[in-house]
Amino acid sequence: MRFIPNELFLFVLGVFGYAAKLAWHYISNYTIASILILGACYIVHLYIKRKRRLAKTQELFKSVLDAAYDRLAQCDNNEGYAALMLRDDIGRDLYPTNQRERAFLYNNVWPGVIVEVHSDNRVRKFRKEANGKNLEHWDLHTQSKKGRILRKSLGSTPKLDAGVSLAPAISRDP
Repeated sequence: MRFIPNELFLFVLGVFGYAAKLAWHYISNYTIASILILGACYIVHLYIKRKRRLAKTQELFKSVLDAAYDRLAQCDNNEGYAALMLRDDIGRDLYPTNQRERAFLYNNVWPGVIVEVHSDNRVRKFRKEANGKNLEHWDLHTQSKKGRILRKSLGSTPKLDAGVSLAPAISRDP
């Protein structure tokens, strides 16, 4: 059987019309149950949306934190890097054209990076005026800069297996 576009449109319209009529019948006859079911569906929707947002935040967190430390390691002077400017530079590098993704990064991922950097003793935190505004600046300690640059140039540090120990085996007398 061959459908022409007009018949297909009328068929889809009829299916949606029947579904709407059936939904209205149940909503008008079973009001309380309908409200409870719609409320439960909305709560499930919010739960799924929150789980997706948290998963995306955790996925981006490591790469954004590494990018922040890389930028701090590349800063040659002792004046540091303004935290807001660092955030904006990383956001523009990751998402040059997508403002929605950049806003997600600023609102959901960056607060975790701030907490992580504030708890890191290798980073010097101070306030300084930049472009006429008093901003928080971050500066990575000199040794940490050198170590990070060296690790990046040589590749990542090799990881040992969980069962391998570098300490020599000590035999004990029974």
